[in-house]
Amino acid sequence: MKMPSKTNHWIIKSIKRPGRYAALWLVLVFALLWSVSSAGQSSTVFNIPPNDTEAFLEAIREANKTAGQYVIRLADNSEYAFDLINNPPESISVTLTIEGQNSRLVAIDGEQGFGQLFVVGSGASLGVSNLTIRGFHSKQDSSSVNREGLISVQERGSLVVKDVQIDQITATSQSGINGGVFTNAGKLLLESVRISNVTSTGNGVVIWNEGTAELENVLIIDSVRLSPAGEIVTGWYIFNANTGELDIRFSTFIATSNLIAPEQPQHLIFHDSGGFILSSKSTVTASILVDLGCSEVSAGYNLINDPTCESPFIQQAATDLVGVSPGPLLIESQDGYVVIPQNGSPAQDGVKDLDVTCPLTDVLGTRRPQDGNGDGIARCDIGAFEKEESARLFAGGENGVYYDASQDGHYVTLEEVRPNVYLIKWETFDLNGQQAWIFALGSRVGDTISGDAFIMPHGVLIPGGGADVNMDALQDWGTITLQLFNCRAGEFRYASSLPQFGSGSFPLDRLAFIEGLGCRSN
Repeated sequence: MKMPSKTNHWIIKSIKRPGRYAALWLVLVFALLWSVSSAGQSSTVFNIPPNDTEAFLEAIREANKTAGQYVIRLADNSEYAFDLINNPPESISVTLTIEGQNSRLVAIDGEQGFGQLFVVGSGASLGVSNLTIRGFHSKQDSSSVNREGLISVQERGSLVVKDVQIDQITATSQSGINGGVFTNAGKLLLESVRISNVTSTGNGVVIWNEGTAELENVLIIDSVRLSPAGEIVTGWYIFNANTGELDIRFSTFIATSNLIAPEQPQHLIFHDSGGFILSSKSTVTASILVDLGCSEVSAGYNLINDPTCESPFIQQAATDLVGVSPGPLLIESQDGYVVIPQNGSPAQDGVKDLDVTCPLTDVLGTRRPQDGNGDGIARCDIGAFEKEESARLFAGGENGVYYDASQDGHYVTLEEVRPNVYLIKWETFDLNGQQAWIFALGSRVGDTISGDAFIMPHGVLIPGGGADVNMDALQDWGTITLQLFNCRAGEFRYASSLPQFGSGSFPLDRLAFIEGLGCRSN
């Protein structure tokens, strides 16, 4: 049973409005919640008006009153500002899903950001999707029993975070044991999550885990542990404590603080058992670690730039690339960080075993796997980001007419005449200004087509008909190489044995597409 959006908001506002009908509205709400709970299959949906944080908080309070399944649906592309000191959200005690609709959760300002945004209680479940969480300051009191991050999961609680960006989070821990963003004693799943610019005085810069945590398609970047004085000190992105179990797959972790304080390195994971026999566990698969040490127990295909991870005391897999730079990487932060492997990066198509199951998409929703390096085989990229095929030219998408925009007047026509056999025709002039028709047959390797070229020295166009061409008159000319950067641009390189042509190169722009053939540009 789903309640209409206006009805939900109207009921919430009516509860807040004093008067003789308030009791009647409460009875109505309880009756509705009971009917949904008894059905056992549907969820009560609260549609929250744009920027109405109080309605958001009230929906959580109403959901907590009766066991059941609830959905809080935020308005499209809105902003909800929280005062975590004076009016924090209630701890969640039911099964609740928050659908973000591309909205943002932010702290009102300064000190009012101190506190916890969400606490998932024992036996409760929270799902959060499709939103941005930015600008909060979580704080743990020294007297607190719980290890409080901005978002915490208690024992037997469950939290799923999907398609979420988390940025500019500060965490102050007087006891030194909290996680800056997540503290987990239950079950935690992060899927397609980007986390950046986290500073914490606690041992877990981003996550403190003593339950079960899974990370897939996760980026953590540009985050550090600070001393109480605000100086960078050695830290750990994830603190895996006691009996914590941690499984990381297809994720990217980058520390940039080594440029500022190389003597105080950050690390990806630290295991701690509180003085007892080590019982916390972690595995890392197909992930990138930059300036964050080693991957603890590796399940293979990790790309780690730290050469010390080749130590026999570190359990790296034979398929790991250790002491290897992951570059070139495209790193941008304009609208949330992206870290995409570029041509030449060992991360590109780096999971060579086709039997390794990779996620269906990457952190941005890009389909996996793709043939990023153009060798004809689609393999998954290592890390959280999958590079789209640089020249994804399929079903004859290479075919078309190209030209040099700075020297209009000569053209290159490309056609795949049979599988991986390409006819290149260059209509140009020699150095003496004489018209020349040059042909080549080539094959494609990656994004490059090359082949031997021939010249037709005596072709004559017949008005009203075809060309008067004697194919037996073709003469050896040299070689042609055509590299396609994407569907719209490339480079033409040539080397002729004839002195009136010489050798050189020029950029290509596509002049015309052929309708119905496959071509998608990045």
